[in-house]
Amino acid sequence: MKKIKKSEYTLWEKVCIFLWYRPKSAIQNFFFDLKNRSQRFVRGYADLDYWGGIDCWFSTIGAKLFRELSENTVGYPPGLTLKKWKTILNEIAEGLDIAHNVIENDAIFDTDLEKMDEEAKTNYLDPKSKTKIVPRKKYDKAMKLFVKYYFNFWN
Repeated sequence: MKKIKKSEYTLWEKVCIFLWYRPKSAIQNFFFDLKNRSQRFVRGYADLDYWGGIDCWFSTIGAKLFRELSENTVGYPPGLTLKKWKTILNEIAEGLDIAHNVIENDAIFDTDLEKMDEEAKTNYLDPKSKTKIVPRKKYDKAMKLFVKYYFNFWN
């Protein structure tokens, strides 16, 4: 069993502190959350999903959807094998992961890095930098596959 340091609080203590010092925001957040959940239940999406950017929302949700479709698919488009179809679905999911990392500023495309001046490049190439350099070609290929097989995403 992990010992709790004196400076750390348990989850229950954090909740109590939050409710004690910020009851108004806790109530507002509860109703905001409730509104978004009910919108997702009724419409399939919430206002919050497009306020933050549809690109970010779709790259997060889409990658999960394509991975799950790849694992559970039983059908595939004409002219393909099941193995090839699963590979295509996984490539699309990887492309959406790359997109999400670029949107969240956790990654930069290699082609964008080439266009930068030397000072900016050194910031990204610094070993201490947490920003990954990702291949633009892999992303482009995934998006082309997404467009090509758009009407074939069924199970």
